[in-house]
Amino acid sequence: MKILAFHQQTKAIALLLAIFLSGAFSQAQDITGQWNGVLSVQGVNLRLIFHINKTGNNYTSTMDSPDQGASGIPVATTTFDGSKLSLAIPNLGLSYEGDFKSDSFVGTFKQNGMSFPMTLAKATETKPVEYVQDVINGQWDGVLNIQGTNMRLVFHINKTVEGYVSTMDSPDQGASRIPVATTTFDGSKLSLAIPNLGLSYEGDFKSDSFVGLFKQNGMSLPLTLKRTPQQR
Repeated sequence: MKILAFHQQTKAIALLLAIFLSGAFSQAQDITGQWNGVLSVQGVNLRLIFHINKTGNNYTSTMDSPDQGASGIPVATTTFDGSKLSLAIPNLGLSYEGDFKSDSFVGTFKQNGMSFPMTLAKATETKPVEYVQDVINGQWDGVLNIQGTNMRLVFHINKTVEGYVSTMDSPDQGASRIPVATTTFDGSKLSLAIPNLGLSYEGDFKSDSFVGLFKQNGMSLPLTLKRTPQQR
């Protein structure tokens, strides 16, 4: 089995994730406040939240990425001329431009030649993600053995009032906080899926671990996920 395809795909997604972990947004007039958007990347939806403030004639903003556990990310450039919002993060080669439509910005998010439509809608009130206690909340570590090569995988799982959410890290490939599209747990079986990587995992709960199979593009590999003790 070649791991090159997986490596390249993971790197590509990690690059896109880097985009999300340094967004930009701004306002003018009375556009200060919270603006919510959803970026769809290869079948995976990522929520983005921009908080815009104005000091004098200048705008500043920060971005949250709830699905990746990131918040308060500073935006490098934020401008608004009364009709068009422009955001830019030069070191990541990304930008956003949107036209103001009374209560939303309709525009395009770009990075390194790639373009994604994104609409930002103004929130009437701030509603933080509500997490709830659950037996599988936390970090789960596993090691894939691919033709004698070990590759670590780390899953961060949390339960919200709307269901389970999770992300995946691949430390040996320098990728982190890859959003998991589907996370389900029925009390005994955990199911994870990242369709754009052709990847899934199913494991049976065994007190402090999940024992199951990791699959990618028709290939199956055994993978046990063990809970990482919470640091005190």
